[in-house]
Amino acid sequence: MKLWTTPPPASAWPDTNEADRVRALWAPALEHGAAWVAPNVGAEAGVLIGDGHVMPVTASVPAIGNSYVVSAAGLYLHYARYEAGRLKSPMEKTGSLALLGALGPLLRRLDPVVMLDNLPLSTNLRSGARFPDVWAAALEAVRRAWPGHAVVVRSLDTRRSGVTLFTLELLGFRRILSRRVFFQDPSDPQVWRRRDVKRDRALEQAHPLDWKTLTPTDAPAVADLYWQLYGDKYTPLNPRFSPAWLAAGLEGGALRGEGLMEKNRMIGVYGSVEAAGVVTQPVVGYTTALPPEAGLYRRLMLRALEQARERGLLLHASAGAARFKLARGGVPAEEYLAVHTAGCPPVQRAAWATLAALSARVGARLLEASD
Repeated sequence: MKLWTTPPPASAWPDTNEADRVRALWAPALEHGAAWVAPNVGAEAGVLIGDGHVMPVTASVPAIGNSYVVSAAGLYLHYARYEAGRLKSPMEKTGSLALLGALGPLLRRLDPVVMLDNLPLSTNLRSGARFPDVWAAALEAVRRAWPGHAVVVRSLDTRRSGVTLFTLELLGFRRILSRRVFFQDPSDPQVWRRRDVKRDRALEQAHPLDWKTLTPTDAPAVADLYWQLYGDKYTPLNPRFSPAWLAAGLEGGALRGEGLMEKNRMIGVYGSVEAAGVVTQPVVGYTTALPPEAGLYRRLMLRALEQARERGLLLHASAGAARFKLARGGVPAEEYLAVHTAGCPPVQRAAWATLAALSARVGARLLEASD
């Protein structure tokens, strides 16, 4: 596979849906830099192309507040601190924060990392399993380009990524628990019989609001609403998508979605990405100035579920809001990342080994506590 760190010529891109999606969402980063996608995405951008396969690549660079979508320390140290602070049990919270404080100096050494097949989204969707020789060629290419970096593959869940996990382990990767995600199957009639789904539909019917298809001109409003929820309310370690990147994704068709309207003002939004019969919403947001009784999140998630049903797609509901998603037919699956540390400095290998041991012992318990 050939690694490009500048925009490849049009002839280099395969004629596949996967290539079209990656090109729309990632080619601008090759031209303008990854920070053009989101200013807190501190990484070099690249893309691997060969034998009909396309893999976006990010290589982390030191940056304050670097998002977890390109930084292992951002995920397992800085983001984990935010999650630990939300634990319900005071004992779990105190213990987790103390543990992270003690391990902080070591976990900072998880970076630098090269993330393979990685768009800077909370969830990466793939078009299917790849043969071992494809992963081996990709691994060789990025290790040659960024020697001494750990190589990571994100978004590997137990429901849809079993073959990929097995393949990567054969190549010397080690799996490490990262989070719990949820799937909703809108083709299952039982989902629509769920009490909470019925309540969401009743809310929408009793107090209907208008929807509009997103266009590139909506990008500034989309960016603002997304950040009100995922940045201001949750954590600034989420990628802060730029209006320019959102506009490019909408223009290219790889990102599509709708805005929830009230009196010609957009008050909520969701943006979807799909691949191989699965759809997910990396962009969700709403104005946090309205009271919870407005049910904006409920409306947005119901609309996403309805649109998935219309398109015959499985909904990857990502992580977080576990009770909300379980009550609406969400099926949980553990998600892992796979890491390859051969050739890394000893202290970095030790950091990953420590994380792997910690994850195996307490990872699942912490996921349950954070739910």
